[in-house]
Amino acid sequence: MPTLNQQIPPALPEQAAISAAAACGTAMPAQTVVLDLPSRADPLADPSLAAFFHNNRDTALRVNAAGLRQFSGLLAELLLTEAADRRERGIPFAISGVSTLHRAQLTLLGLINALPIAPEPSASPAPMSEGRST
Repeated sequence: MPTLNQQIPPALPEQAAISAAAACGTAMPAQTVVLDLPSRADPLADPSLAAFFHNNRDTALRVNAAGLRQFSGLLAELLLTEAADRRERGIPFAISGVSTLHRAQLTLLGLINALPIAPEPSASPAPMSEGRST
């Protein structure tokens, strides 16, 4: 079950955890609703995912995928559909917390540029080890 970080319309399942949304550090408006995906987000097995997007059709959204362990094709399809619809209507939509592994999988599928994935935080360079010449 996804975790929600903003006041959600009562039509969503009661199991969703609700708290105040924090600023996400992007150009998203203050009224952005944040959806924290669970480790396994399966739109087929969990209809609350589609219901969430439907109930927040006109709301700026940020999907947090930091806890996601399995990025299924159905989830990618749902996110692609939502991204395209919101882009067409000018409603902010972003996906954050996408792991390096999931980025690589989405790149192989040709979907990385079709999804509004927030840039990966720049990693600090690895310390240089002193090599020994022989």
